[in-house]
Amino acid sequence: MNKITRNTLSIALALIFVSALAIPVLAQDGTTGGADFGNFIDPDTGLMLPGVIDAGEITIDNPEWASGEDNLGTAYQEASYHQYIAPNGDTILAPSLTTMNAMIMNGETSGLLASEGSYQNPVGLIASWMALGQGVSDLTYYTNQPGVDANGNLTMGGGYNVDDDTSLDAVREYILTNLQKVLLGTYSGGSSGLTASGWAALVQAGTQLIVGGQDHMLAGTYLYYTVGNCANSPVGCQAVCQANPIACAAVANSLIPTPVPYTAPSCPASTIVPGSPSLSISKTGPSNPLVVGQDPDRRGADVSFYVVVPPTVYTYYIPIPIYEDVKLCVGNDDGTSVVGGNCTAGSVKGTLINTRQLLRVDCEKHVEVYAEPIGAVNATADLNSDSINWINHELSSYYYGAHTIQTSFGLVPGLGSANVYCDGGKTCHANGAVTNIPFADPGTFSLNLFAATNGTPVSTGRTFRASGDLQVSFIAVRLIENGSH
Repeated sequence: MNKITRNTLSIALALIFVSALAIPVLAQDGTTGGADFGNFIDPDTGLMLPGVIDAGEITIDNPEWASGEDNLGTAYQEASYHQYIAPNGDTILAPSLTTMNAMIMNGETSGLLASEGSYQNPVGLIASWMALGQGVSDLTYYTNQPGVDANGNLTMGGGYNVDDDTSLDAVREYILTNLQKVLLGTYSGGSSGLTASGWAALVQAGTQLIVGGQDHMLAGTYLYYTVGNCANSPVGCQAVCQANPIACAAVANSLIPTPVPYTAPSCPASTIVPGSPSLSISKTGPSNPLVVGQDPDRRGADVSFYVVVPPTVYTYYIPIPIYEDVKLCVGNDDGTSVVGGNCTAGSVKGTLINTRQLLRVDCEKHVEVYAEPIGAVNATADLNSDSINWINHELSSYYYGAHTIQTSFGLVPGLGSANVYCDGGKTCHANGAVTNIPFADPGTFSLNLFAATNGTPVSTGRTFRASGDLQVSFIAVRLIENGSH
């Protein structure tokens, strides 16, 4: 076995060894390093969180880092990414598989090694292995050629000699560095908070494939960039600063244009408007009730009541971001021209990128109407204190032994019941009547009605009260005849 074969084999064995350590990493990685996928993905469902902005696909024509002039392989014409932005300004990029493979072979200049962490589904894992395998194959083919330049990228400029162990070590270190950064099973080192179950990981992998299909590309990797590190992302800070100007304020990037004046999206606050109730309790007959002790028919009196509670109206708004496709010319983040740039941004040359710009935020109005069922009804009739005093003092002074007999009646529940229901318009009702109430004491009775609701999904229960009065008469005889004339 010659030295060329031995060196190539040692690289391949090193790849296998690292993968054996990395692939079993399936649970949450507790290491720190800034990449917290919990800012983007629900760990229980694997779905993107509601506040995450889908910034869409971004394509860069003829990226400078993949010119093919100095790097291993051929020129790469277009880089494609799908970008997501968290509420705190952090971003994750989902490069197409072809873009990802090119980034692996240009780890430093492509922005790959600048990411704080990464995640790969099985499709991305296999594709990255294929890219690294191709790198090993190319090393074998160009055994007297490849090396590593000052930027840490693989070159074909005669930097490696078959007898130069130092150069070979540099090439081996290059590949292993990229492997450790990208190819660590579910998580890369320094990442946390992605998925808590195999099902959630499967859902997220499916989401990557679906979104990639909508962009007409195949994606299998997320690269994580914090807001303060967006300048080192392959797409820069453009979309981040448009979506979250406050989080981006500390990021020095003077070349990012602001095509449209931007104000943070704001929708009207949600409102809950309970229905205004109506309720009443009153005497319905007869016109002049008589105490039952003086009424041969013992008629008594009748009382009716009703409660009406209209529905509760809940109004809320959902912000809907509206984007437009634009081409932007972006220079280097430090204000210098891009070498070989294909457009002009002010006085410097830049790279033309296709991206989506937030045009406005529409507020989608939603109105929910909820019935507020009546859960309890209580009605009473009580002789008032003035009438009680009159009977016990004034009336008893000329009707010996006069006293109160029954000063309080429980109407509902008790002598009657309430009919409670909600109609098709979600208005709720309670009504009823109590007849032939046997009032035995003369005077004024206070009628009291109490109702309580069960509330709605957006509001707590309420209580209502109403009152009325009822007069009960008696026949007074003060003149006593002795029959003499």
